[in-house]
Amino acid sequence: MSQTHYTPADLGYELVWEDDFNGDTLDPTKWDVRGVGPRALGFVSTEAVKVEHGFLKLSAFKKDGRIRATCNHSRARDRRRIQSV
Repeated sequence: MSQTHYTPADLGYELVWEDDFNGDTLDPTKWDVRGVGPRALGFVSTEAVKVEHGFLKLSAFKKDGRIRATCNHSRARDRRRIQSV
């Protein structure tokens, strides 16, 4: 591991947009949960999106025998996509 620490700015990156997730809900002027409804293996649901303590939390859980999730279905309104890991 390198002993040299780099910041994104050191590597030429420039911050062009951010959300600090203040509050306790997703800001609808900045975010969409798209494709809400049934899917092949589950159900895309806004219930699986939470904002807590400055973090966006995307989850999956089982309800009524179906998996509820938001993986790859949340996006910033200006079309920047949020990629789940």
